[in-house]
Amino acid sequence: MPSTTGPAISLSGAAAADHRVIVASNYCQAYHIENPVSLLLQNLVADVNLTGTQSDTSGDRATVTLRLISGSTVLRCMGKSDLATMCKNRVKIFAEASVTHVDGSVAAVPLVAQVEREGRVGGFCGNIARYTGIVTREAAIDLLRQARAL
Repeated sequence: MPSTTGPAISLSGAAAADHRVIVASNYCQAYHIENPVSLLLQNLVADVNLTGTQSDTSGDRATVTLRLISGSTVLRCMGKSDLATMCKNRVKIFAEASVTHVDGSVAAVPLVAQVEREGRVGGFCGNIARYTGIVTREAAIDLLRQARAL
């Protein structure tokens, strides 16, 4: 009986999506933010795969291999003072999904997850890193949602 929990997902080339955030403003421009998308995705993939039945090793589930191609984050901040600064953060993750169906057929599908959020980050540059992490997590969840729907 086929599993109804969705395909098993694995990652390939995860580090290809790791990148440095592009800060397009005077606010915290010297603050270099690394966005380790691969670490976040590895944890999320492990969580997604746990939602399947633990005894589901008989090959009755489709498998999806996500080959990460690249990632990017653009952060734009504007404001008259640190505390009144409004930022817009856009995270994109590009991947190719190779789907191996239960019948053995294979399909390659390009996937793009993009999330853009607007918000205030307060007067500390460290808040921008946390803000970027939140938006990146949303994009990663969207990418995995797309992969599970295949």
